[in-house]
Parts: sequence; C-alpha cells; structure tokens
Amino acid sequence: AVNSGKDGAEQMRRLTVALSNCFAGRPYLAYHPFGEQGFFPSKQVNHHSNLMFSALCFSKDPCFEMDESRSFSEMLAPIIAMFEVSDSSGLLTQELQDLIASGENASFQRIATMVRGGMMTPGLLQEMTACSSQPLTFALKSAEMFHTMAKKFPLKATEYHMASAWFKDFCRDFLGVAPMHLLAKGNVLDYPTIKLAVLMAVKIDSKGLVASNHFQELMDEIWTVSPDPQKAMEQLLTGSDRSIWTHSPMVRHYTNVASYCCLTLLQFYTTHYSTSSATMWGAILLWSFSNAVQTLASPATGFYTYITTLDDLAIVAAHVSIFYQVYHGNDVPRDLDALTMVLHFGNILKGIIVNAKLGPWVIMVMTMMGDIQQFLVLLVFFLFTFYCSYHALFRDVTGVYVGEKWSSATTLLINAIWGPQVIWESEGREDSSSLFLSWISGMADSSALDVMGGIVTLIAVFTVPILLLNLLIAMMASSYQEVSTNVDSEYKRSFASCVLVARELPFLPMPFSLPVDLGRCILKWTAGCKEWHLAKSRGRRSETLEELEPDTLAKQQLVVSQILSLWEARSSIERFKEIVTVEQVERMRSQNDGLQDRVNVLYNTVLNMAEKQDKMEVHLMNKK
Repeated sequence: AVNSGKDGAEQMRRLTVALSNCFAGRPYLAYHPFGEQGFFPSKQVNHHSNLMFSALCFSKDPCFEMDESRSFSEMLAPIIAMFEVSDSSGLLTQELQDLIASGENASFQRIATMVRGGMMTPGLLQEMTACSSQPLTFALKSAEMFHTMAKKFPLKATEYHMASAWFKDFCRDFLGVAPMHLLAKGNVLDYPTIKLAVLMAVKIDSKGLVASNHFQELMDEIWTVSPDPQKAMEQLLTGSDRSIWTHSPMVRHYTNVASYCCLTLLQFYTTHYSTSSATMWGAILLWSFSNAVQTLASPATGFYTYITTLDDLAIVAAHVSIFYQVYHGNDVPRDLDALTMVLHFGNILKGIIVNAKLGPWVIMVMTMMGDIQQFLVLLVFFLFTFYCSYHALFRDVTGVYVGEKWSSATTLLINAIWGPQVIWESEGREDSSSLFLSWISGMADSSALDVMGGIVTLIAVFTVPILLLNLLIAMMASSYQEVSTNVDSEYKRSFASCVLVARELPFLPMPFSLPVDLGRCILKWTAGCKEWHLAKSRGRRSETLEELEPDTLAKQQLVVSQILSLWEARSSIERFKEIVTVEQVERMRSQNDGLQDRVNVLYNTVLNMAEKQDKMEVHLMNKK
C-alpha cells in the first residue's frame, strides 16, 4: 500500500504518513530514505538529495527549514493556503499570517474576536506558544486575553478560564525547568518580560511565574545589587559580593521609608509643640507633596493601587487646608490632623511589606481589611433599610423609654436576652387608628405601634448584631485560611512589584527628590515619553530584538528552543504518568475479571464438548 500511487510524490506521502504513525504523529522536518528523493511535509514537495543515507530530523510543528532559498512568506503560503477553502472573508488567513509571523506582537484583540467566533481554538494558541520566539510574553498575553474574555462572556467563562490557566501553568513550568545559565544566555528574563509578568500577576492572578525560584532569585539580586536585570543576572551566575555597599533599590526604598517616618514624627511634634507654626506646616506640606509626586511618578507594577494614590492625594489636600488655616492665624483642624496621622501609619505599613518577616503578616491584615470593607457595604445597606422602616413606622410619634421599668415577665426576658435599650412604648395615641393592624384588630395605635415596633426590632436584632456579625467572623476566618495558604506567593508578588518601583527611585530620598520626581511624573504623563510610547506600541521587547546582532539573536533563539525542549520533555513525562489512573486500573481489573469469567465458561464448554465427543465415540464403538 505504501508503494502504490500514481507517482513518486504520492508514494512519498504514503510513506510519510506511515512513518509518522510509527512515531505517534511526532512532527519532523524531513527525511531521506535510501534513494534520491526526500519528502518535506511542510512544503508538500519532494527534494533531490543524491546521497545514499536515511535520517529522521525531529522538530516542532509547523516545521520550517533553515538556510532556505525561499522567503519566509513563501514557506508560510502552502500552510496558510489549506485554510482558504473555509475562509471566504479572508480574515482567518490574515490573522494566521499575522500570528505566525508576529507571534507575541500580534493583535490579541483581533485574535480574541476569532476565538469568540469559533474560527480559532485555544489549542491552536497553545501549540503556537512553543513555536514563539518569546514564549513567556506570548503565553502571558494569551492568558490575559482569555481572562478578559471570561469576564466579558460569562456563558463560556469555564472554557476561557481553563485556557487561561493552561498558559499560566506553562509560564510557571517553563521557568521551572530552565537552568539559570540558559535563562541568562537566552535573555529570557529581560525588563519588559519581568514587568509584564508582575503586571499579569496582579491583573490575572498569574503568581506562579513570579513566585518561581529563578524569578525570585533574580528579583533578590536586583533588589540588593544592581537595578539592571542583565547585570543582576551576571552577578547571580558569577556570585556577587554583597559585603560591598551599593546604592541598590533596597537602599533607596528603605531610605524613603525612613524619610516618611521622619515626616510622621515631624507632624506629631508640630501638632503638640508648634501647632501655630506656619513654617513647620509648610515643611510638612512640601514633604507630603513630594511623596504624592513620587507615587504618581512610579511605574505601574501593582505596588501602588488607586487607593494608595487617593490616600496620598488626600494627605496633600488635608495639609493644604491645615497650612491655609494656620497661615491666616486660625486653629489647626483637628479632624484633618487626626486623619492624616492614620494615613501616615498606613503608608509606613505599606513600605515594610517587603520585609521577609513582617511582610506576610501585613498582607494578611490588608486582606482582612478588604473583607471589612465588603462587610461595611452590607452593614450600611441593612442599617439604611431599618432606618427607613423605623422612620416610616414611628413618624410623628414620641417614644417613652421604659427599659428599666418593671411591667411583666416579658420585660425581664427582653432585658436578659437583648438588654433594656430595645424596650420603648408610645403614649397618647389611644383614640386614633392610623395603623392597618389597628383597623383589623381594633387595637389602639399605642398598642399596635408597640407590637409592630417589637416585630421590626426583632428582625433588626437578628439581622445586624447576630447574622452580620457571624458573617464577618466567617469571612475573616475564610480569608485568613486562604491568605495563610497563598501568603508566600502573594508576598513574592508584592516583593517583585516593590523591586520594580524601587529600581527607578532617585538617589536622594524625599523631599530632596522632588525635582527629579516632578520630571519623572511629567515624562510619564506626556505623549512624548518613551515609556508611554512603548506601552502603547506592540511591545518593547520587539524593538530590543531588532537592535540585536543576527548572530546574537540566533543564539538566544537557540537557547529558547533548548528550554522549550526541556519543557516538552517534562510535559511528556507528566502525561505518561497521568495515563494510568486509579479509575482506569479498576476498570481494567473489572474487565479482566469479566474476561477471565468468559475464559472459564469457554474452558468448561470445551470440556463438556470433549466429554460428549468421548461418549459418542464409545457409543459408536459399541454399535460396531
């Protein structure tokens, strides 16, 4: 069957299929049997070799040959042409060309549209990840795309979440199997990739990559030695001398934390001993303004949230108001002074989150504070609900407190359960009937109000003090359990975010860094800023690759291919381990038992037939 066919090319194709099936469908570049021709599956053509040899060269699919005389677009054309039959609009063909040619720099918004319309599948992007020149960047952007699609299309949220989880796991496993020297040679963890990984850890909860050992080792080296990732990687491989003092990001960060502590102490001193000094309050205002500008000028890494920015702006606004009042001879607004002191200590707590001992506990406290914020929303809702109910029920009614007045055993029971504060009565409404309960029962308004007020109070007591309080306890217990389980990865994510912020801090602490921070802030928020322009473009990494020499770029891509081979080997081993499960073993055992029973039945049947045959032979012998 292999040798049949109208021509040599057809025979080669048949032989290719047979050979591919022998290797479980493993793709390969080409093979040359004993003869003159070899079939290239990526080109769908035969090539002459004029050499007597047999070789099989494995690679990733789609398979492209090196040192080709044709251009890259010509090699892509036969593969893309297979999809033109089902693509009448041409959009799929165009997106496939862009995806294969551009990789991580392709338009993922248009790819999301194709996936949503069923023209592309998550499996295609998963296969393309191993073929990308920058697999980490491609996987992170794909994970972000599916995470966004899961929010926009809830009906397919499960499918999109599973696809996003695959790319997150790929990033974690890719960095887990790669030796540190290969990561350095391939320049896998450059600054754009590190920044994107940290951002995605905050945005789509992909903390596996950031929490990996190699990533954290590089972050620790940047934190303590050099803000440049490439120099930090070299120091990590050669062994850095940390006994030599350097103005590292760690020093810059803790210097600013100490400066903020000085701001807090200065305001405390001014509040108690120099309250009416406009000079002191002006210095405090300058200090807090410098901190706010530094926060605004920091890169977006997830370390400073919008709440942190609003806190700093609120502090500046409060200090402006205090300075204005003191400058005009008025007293210091005590509420603004107290509020800013609370916010100061909150910012100090944010600064020590990178401490290895205190950081996890700070994360737990901040997470529980988030639960308290959610609880407060429910509390305000129910308080407003019962306020409106009481206001409608006791409109134009004057209540008389009788909580400590003995009237019956009911009073004693209510005092024992809830306390005397819920026992009130209304007087002077015996002659009116303004309640529905008064109409149907004939009761006086005072008695009907007592009954309805008792019912509403009973519901309020069970809802607010009992139900909501237990809900708060359950939420905090659940949050503590969840955070204690994931506190290590969350701390590593916060640490990486802080490192990226600290590496761009000025040498001098605030408020002496105010001119530099103003310049950074202006550059960040203007259209001509390079950082802003690169963020709006398709990626900073692509420009970096274009600046590299061809030989350097080829070596880096070769190293990335080696890491991908390690990842594929590990994935294959894991799949082999998962082939036989306990359920499958039990199923095979039950099938084996059934087969054994059938064999026994067949064996007994054969024995019976043998006995019948012997009896028949004996009977025939007796007749003779």
